Amino acid sequence: MILAFLKDERGTAAVEYALIASILVLAIITGLTELGLITKNWFANEELRAALSSGG
Repeated sequence: MILAFLKDERGTAAVEYALIASILVLAIITGLTELGLITKNWFANEELRAALSSGG
């Protein structure tokens, strides 16, 4: 019975797709988080704010 369970390959494609999807989601979340931090730091830059408020 255990041997039959180990040889059964039904559902393996679903598991593989779920793993690929989870890796993609983690990569997207990480990228968006980094982009958010970079954007936050860019707008927090005092020199940039002074240049934008002075009109050029």
